[in-house]
Amino acid sequence: MDLRSFYKKQGYKKENITDRVIAFGSGTQSIAMTLMAMKNEFDNKPDFAVFSDTQAEPNSVYNYFNYFTKKVKQKYDFDIYKVSQGNILKDIEGNKRMATLPYFVKKENNKKGMMLRQCTSEYKIKPFHSFLKNYFNIPRKNKNSKPFLEIWFAISTDEMSRIRESDKWYAVNRYPLIEKNIHRKKSIDYVVQNGYDRPPRSACVVCPYRSDKEWMNLSKEELEVAIDFEKKVNKKIDIKEKLFLHSSLNDLDKVDFNKNKNQLEFSFVNECEGYCGI
Repeated sequence: MDLRSFYKKQGYKKENITDRVIAFGSGTQSIAMTLMAMKNEFDNKPDFAVFSDTQAEPNSVYNYFNYFTKKVKQKYDFDIYKVSQGNILKDIEGNKRMATLPYFVKKENNKKGMMLRQCTSEYKIKPFHSFLKNYFNIPRKNKNSKPFLEIWFAISTDEMSRIRESDKWYAVNRYPLIEKNIHRKKSIDYVVQNGYDRPPRSACVVCPYRSDKEWMNLSKEELEVAIDFEKKVNKKIDIKEKLFLHSSLNDLDKVDFNKNKNQLEFSFVNECEGYCGI
């Protein structure tokens, strides 16, 4: 892919760029890309990073986030801000919002389908851009408006289908890992080789984009939260089809995760925006 043409199509001009921000997913690729940036492995350094917290990540992700943010602040004086739209689990269970997860459903022909996903937009993208608009005091677009902000996404070469143009007039989406031909495994190796603990994969405890091995990696308490959530969602009056968090179309508490414990990680390629799973 010709990234130079891709950036140009978004209205990118280097002389107009005044700031650079990492869309920090708190997972493997985000950690690696942040470290690479701190070590001047890209042509510019980002100014800061922003993590949109759904308040439903596994404890392993929050523990690593606290560990890593402290490290980069001490060593590089680099800030990673945390923003949130609320607790996605409590909001959905309490009908405050019905931001649809990509639930698995059984179609009329008995084939497996997935529901349209709204959770990324509501709990990742909106709080991220709300923070940017307040931080930079971004005005409404006018005839002279030009993109002045690079948003760095930690998409690696194994997930290139997730690349998207920015839909915000003030920003250009940039993909530094792809510029450097970095694969996810190489991201993991880079972090470890630089003396950091191996990062966990970022995904909400109820995220259907999860392999059996990843379900097994949840703590007993986190798995119980997911099982309870699935039951509560299916008791809602306005639910027409039964919703499943597991690709087998079985209730989560009936799934034998040991059967496919060696399967590859569930891909996030259908999460196009690039805010999750990185």
